[in-house]
Amino acid sequence: MRQRLRNALQLLEQENVEQLVNQFLLVNYQRPRFDALFVALLNPPENRLECHFQPITPDHSGVKFVPSYLGSDDFSHPLSQVLLSGETSIWRTLNRGARIEHLEFQRFVQNLPHECGLYALPLFNQQNKVCGVVALFAEHIDEFISSDGMFSVYFQTFQYRMRHLYEIEHLHSQLHQVREVLGSLKVRQNQLDTLISAMSSSEPKVQSGLTKELHEITDLPKALDMYEFSILQQRLNLYGSDRQRMADSLNIAKRSLDYKLTKYKGLE
Repeated sequence: MRQRLRNALQLLEQENVEQLVNQFLLVNYQRPRFDALFVALLNPPENRLECHFQPITPDHSGVKFVPSYLGSDDFSHPLSQVLLSGETSIWRTLNRGARIEHLEFQRFVQNLPHECGLYALPLFNQQNKVCGVVALFAEHIDEFISSDGMFSVYFQTFQYRMRHLYEIEHLHSQLHQVREVLGSLKVRQNQLDTLISAMSSSEPKVQSGLTKELHEITDLPKALDMYEFSILQQRLNLYGSDRQRMADSLNIAKRSLDYKLTKYKGLE
């Protein structure tokens, strides 16, 4: 009894799904009363079941293989029914595979040592979705159905640990996605900072001098008169006494120009 308890505890100590599956097969094969046992895990991207199997003994000649892969939506083998329904299924006899259409699965059943039945139990992930099947083949299948038996204890422990491991994998995946998003945001922030810095450094240097001059203005009317005076002085130097051309260049009437020149007598 102590050894069986240690076996159950060892299932809880496994750190990934592959190790857990191997340990589950190992503890059940220590004192086998069945002809074959395998775990088929669903691979959604490839739409198939990947089968994990361990012979009862190294020199066991009855079961030489199990199918490596089974189509998850291929109803020519019985495990697809368990995937679809999500419920435990019991076949007390498989009639040596006479009614199984899947050729590889049929050959596997025909090579079993005895006339076997099938006890198939669905496995569920952290989202309570079917993620695989445990398939046990035995001559006296009713011996394994009892919830008080060690196979049931090992299976429930196996299922509990598998849910937990899938939850950990899911959380790790979400954390990885969050880190990628944060990394992308950091890169964009750095790019924006670089752009702002480049724009700031490319501003004309005269702007700072102009800003300083504008800050020094304390009399706006006087400042406007000085600005207008400077413009008129520049145009007088350019056109001399030709006041019509001078007025045209400033887009004002000649009468307005005469008024402004009178206003600034020093320019006449």
